Amino acid sequence: MAIILSLLLTGCGQGEEPDPQDQLDELQQRLSVLEQELSQMGGGQELVEHQLVSLEGSLSQLRGDLDLFQRQLTSPQSQVGEAIVERPTVPLRVPGTATRVVAASNSSFLGRMQADYVCDGVDDHVELQAAVDALPSGGGKVLLLEGTFTIGASIELGDYTTMEGQGFGTVIRIEDAHNGAIDMVTNRGAAGGGNTGIVISNLRLDGNRNNNDEATQRGVLLAHVSYSLVNRVLAENFWDFGIGFWGSDNDYNIVTENIVRNCHNSGSDKGNIYLDEFRNGIVSDNVMYGNTGAGVTAPTALLVICGGSHTTVTGNILHDSSEVGIRIFSSDNLVISGNSIYDTGTDAIRLEYSIEFSTISDNAIWDSEGKGIYLYSNDSKQNVISGNTIHLHRHGIYLDGAHHNTITGNNIGWAGAANYDGIFLVDSEHNLIEGNSVRKGIYDLQRYGINISNAGSGGNIVLGNDLYDSGSISALNNAGAGTVIKNNNGYNPVGTSSIAVGASPFTYTAGASPETVYVGDGTVSRITKGGNSFGLTSGSFELEAYESIVVTYTAAPTMYRDAH
Repeated sequence: MAIILSLLLTGCGQGEEPDPQDQLDELQQRLSVLEQELSQMGGGQELVEHQLVSLEGSLSQLRGDLDLFQRQLTSPQSQVGEAIVERPTVPLRVPGTATRVVAASNSSFLGRMQADYVCDGVDDHVELQAAVDALPSGGGKVLLLEGTFTIGASIELGDYTTMEGQGFGTVIRIEDAHNGAIDMVTNRGAAGGGNTGIVISNLRLDGNRNNNDEATQRGVLLAHVSYSLVNRVLAENFWDFGIGFWGSDNDYNIVTENIVRNCHNSGSDKGNIYLDEFRNGIVSDNVMYGNTGAGVTAPTALLVICGGSHTTVTGNILHDSSEVGIRIFSSDNLVISGNSIYDTGTDAIRLEYSIEFSTISDNAIWDSEGKGIYLYSNDSKQNVISGNTIHLHRHGIYLDGAHHNTITGNNIGWAGAANYDGIFLVDSEHNLIEGNSVRKGIYDLQRYGINISNAGSGGNIVLGNDLYDSGSISALNNAGAGTVIKNNNGYNPVGTSSIAVGASPFTYTAGASPETVYVGDGTVSRITKGGNSFGLTSGSFELEAYESIVVTYTAAPTMYRDAH
């Protein structure tokens, strides 16, 4: 059929404008040839049957155009060429190249006449797959014209294959009442072996959720692929994710400039975009919103990355999630930067189960019904959380079982409910919390600016934070062992207080903040620090956090502390 149509339409729409009478003659000649070919074609194969239906539709359209053409030709006011033929807006296949053009049943007349494959609106996956299969073994491009393609089975792409539409006017849609599992566009090696060099671009995928029962229905699912691109795809209305990479060995892939919206994820670990074992990849400049549903053993999210490594997530906009915005677990060496996340039902960014050596920076987070950034569980360590702006949250930044991380330069404020904190730590040790600005905001609900909540959070350093007016109870709460607290505006200086002097030799140890200790009066014979004598019997002595001095006396002195 592709050969027949290309022979019939050679030169159509090319060169100078023909005379109207020449156009009429050409249309009548084509009609005759088409009718002759139709009479000679037989059934048997599914593809041929579909092409026969499409050809009959083309003949009907052509007869209508001929009738209109003849009527307008007799009218002196008519602009015949403009009334009948619209110019193609897409490049058409040059014979011998690795491109196949597929038209939908409602594509333009000229587009349908020039396409290699013409769909009829029913089981259009047959023609789409045939176009893919007709590409050379080295790959090529399947170019979809504007129109709606209705499918009931997956389209499988091979190595170095591009499926490209004409924008969001090219729509691939799951048929009504499909009611079963389907991955609209997938790859031949999805079950094993994988593929490389796949491109899916410039089209719209419609899961047609309102006209299907709940099932595993997904837009793009690429498994075990490398060096592939999903770009400028609008994926919407799915009973699962819109775009996904699955399985192992998903390396050097890019997901960029897509819109994924209105997906319902009722299972665990699902998202509008789901990326499994996604390594050395880029997820950038996508818009994700409007997911619904609740996870069973883990929350759903707009973006989920599982087992990622050396991947950058940047410039994305995520909003209106029933649960989480970005959920990442069991991953390392990630950059999560410059994203905007708002209106999430729970956490904006949730990082869990051994997140290591990653940077979460310069994200804008607001209106979160959970935590702004949640670093959780299984010894998540050596991460940097910096430069983020987090407003209207529960806890701003929450560390649970996270060790040796750096929390720096974040702007946090306005907890939207009582009993929450700007920065909260539980069972998290040896973290550096430095240079953050925390405010409680106009609602006066934030409990503490920084809350080191339990003894299991030991050895943390809280340095140089701006905690002015950051908590309705206090700027800082420290229940951790060995915490160092220094130069925090709104908390330091802590102030002066007397020291109860014990029996000689009396050892005094500074608290979490640096202190100046004053010794006077009494009869003192020796004052030492670290076993070294000051050679003084009175005066002021500087101690860093948890440093000690020993005072030996025969009559007890008076001692004061000034905690900085």
